[in-house]
Amino acid sequence: MLMPTARAGEWQIDPFVEVQETFTDNVNSSSGSAKESDLITRLTGGVVLSGTGRRARINLNYSLTKELHLDHTELDDLSQQAAAIGNIEIIKDSIFLDASGSIARTSIDEGGQVSATDRNTGSNQQDIYVYSISPYWRHRYAGFAESELRLTRSQSFTSTPSSSTGGGGTGTAGRATDTESHSASALLSSGSDFTRFLWRLSGSATESKRDRGTLTALNADATSQYNINSDFGLLGTVGIDDIDDAGLTRDVSGPYALGGFVWTPSDRTRLRFQAGWRYQDVSFSGDARWDITARTTFTASYSESVGLAIDQYLNALGETQIDPRGRFVDRLTGQSFTGRGIGGLPTTDNLTLTRRFLANIGTTWTRDSINLSYAHIEQDTITDDNPGTVTGPGLRKEDSVFFTFGHQLSPLLSSFLTLSYSESYGSGGDGSSDQSYRATIGLNYLFSDTLTGSLSYSFLKRNESGGTGGAGSTGDFTENAIVATLRKTF
Repeated sequence: MLMPTARAGEWQIDPFVEVQETFTDNVNSSSGSAKESDLITRLTGGVVLSGTGRRARINLNYSLTKELHLDHTELDDLSQQAAAIGNIEIIKDSIFLDASGSIARTSIDEGGQVSATDRNTGSNQQDIYVYSISPYWRHRYAGFAESELRLTRSQSFTSTPSSSTGGGGTGTAGRATDTESHSASALLSSGSDFTRFLWRLSGSATESKRDRGTLTALNADATSQYNINSDFGLLGTVGIDDIDDAGLTRDVSGPYALGGFVWTPSDRTRLRFQAGWRYQDVSFSGDARWDITARTTFTASYSESVGLAIDQYLNALGETQIDPRGRFVDRLTGQSFTGRGIGGLPTTDNLTLTRRFLANIGTTWTRDSINLSYAHIEQDTITDDNPGTVTGPGLRKEDSVFFTFGHQLSPLLSSFLTLSYSESYGSGGDGSSDQSYRATIGLNYLFSDTLTGSLSYSFLKRNESGGTGGAGSTGDFTENAIVATLRKTF
């Protein structure tokens, strides 16, 4: 439904209802003879809103789902899902406001009770509510420099679904709890007068309050880029971190220095790399993009950061993009936004040092699309915690591979296939290693411009070795599920 308005751009609001029937042969994610089947009805209503006005840009997805089980009525559930990003220009070219937020139900630990489909499992789940609001002021000093002053308030709330059962979990110690964060930042960077020598000065202060105490983080840095020619430039960064939190097991504060280069040999290729010393250890960062052909693109990135669960939630929202139907999807895999982004590592109330390597290659043709992604994530808990909790102490790692394929069989009928493998392991939590294999194949049919249907089959196999299992762990198990969906947009 389009809503054109004079001088205000074009806005699109699409309310929808959806009916989904799921048959699963393992509703409790159990192993062996303990498996039980069930028929699950999911009734969903929601809205997709997107638009760009004269001084505003907003994207919003919201849905409310009622889940009904034929046999296991104790798992009946009501849940919400939302993602929103907006920007408002309050005073032209001067005062702006950014806002974002999400509501999602996520697994606490992939080593716990999980399912082959997007449904309630009864344990090992949290409802996560997070928002961020950030007013800022920008000013341009002719061609010499540009500045930005920004204030940000963020909050995250977590709750256990009312339908959650005990399921053999390890308790709530160490899990992410409600967090309130305030920060202020200042940025001064070179203006258009600088073409060969570019520079940036920045500083920030953050205070985050949660159950285990208050985290304070101060940062100041200076970055420069000297372009030797139009293709190649040298990079240098010096700065200092001052991070204080209760129970730090290692010092991550202190000065840091990174050096590297940026190489742009053509409009189709860009590579940036820096290496040096930060967080009291050798540190790297970088990213690359290569448009192999007009239809095929390769991207990769590596980053290191210190933060809390609230940072993971907000970063996940920032790593999404809007698909042609106006829905939030992960930028790397193209899968629907889940609230946590890539990786099934536990969300924790502790401070963590996270290292992420992501790589993706994707191609799109007239009737086909193919996407292959790889992610390696390390999460090092650097504040103490009770041994045996789902989060640590120690280092947890995860490797994930995602493959998606789509084929347009006819103007009205399309097929899709998704395959994924993930393995999490390390010394954190209970010391277990978990491998998950997932596959989904299905068909989409366009009955009309406003009515679509899909039929799919999903498979999940989870293997667990070592330890005692995560929250609600059921050990090794498999699940098969058939899902039929009808969606009506108004």
